Amino acid sequence: MSDEYEASRGEAFSPEREFTQAEQGLVAELKRSGFPISSIENLLLPEIDGTGATQVLLDWFPRISNLRVREAIAIVLGQQPASAALQPLIALFRQVPPDAPGQAKVRWAIADSIARLADESVVPQLLELLRDPTYGQDRGPLIIAMGRFRRLSSQSVPLLIAILSDRSLANFAAVALGNLDDPTAVIPLQALQRESQGEGLKIVSNAIAKIIRSEARRAARRGR
Repeated sequence: MSDEYEASRGEAFSPEREFTQAEQGLVAELKRSGFPISSIENLLLPEIDGTGATQVLLDWFPRISNLRVREAIAIVLGQQPASAALQPLIALFRQVPPDAPGQAKVRWAIADSIARLADESVVPQLLELLRDPTYGQDRGPLIIAMGRFRRLSSQSVPLLIAILSDRSLANFAAVALGNLDDPTAVIPLQALQRESQGEGLKIVSNAIAKIIRSEARRAARRGR
């Protein structure tokens, strides 16, 4: 078997070529819809306005098996208007089986896009997903997102404190709790701090420090 044959065979099955072939139909439909692109990844470029691509992306997601293209679709959906993409992304997160081979990056990308677009209206849905252990570490971005919603912290803090006992998610929960500035989280975080090392110890310590600083500022304001 010649070296030339082996080289051409390797090129034919290269990841880049497989990606390009897998996205062809989607890219063609996006072009017909008025988007001047040669690859779905072009929709992430700042000079290209991808607004309005949501429905095409959602229609093609289940039709594509290439994992990298599915991941790219999930990432681009995170750049779409929340009014169009947020609920479909939550549905996609539920639909991708937690134990599906090779789908971890896809599900993580979906979760990251949900976190990017999430607002208070979806907090109950996010809490429901966080309570489901079958989604494993892919809940990480959703946990981080909860740290933005201080007004609803009474709903999220008890669950986030409970998640501290899950070593695969504890650092995410610590970041969220630090951002929520809830003093009830200090003691559970200190317990985690005693068990943490390296980067995890730094994350937990930072969260505790943020809460203590915020509480000190609140106490100073009350004393005026």
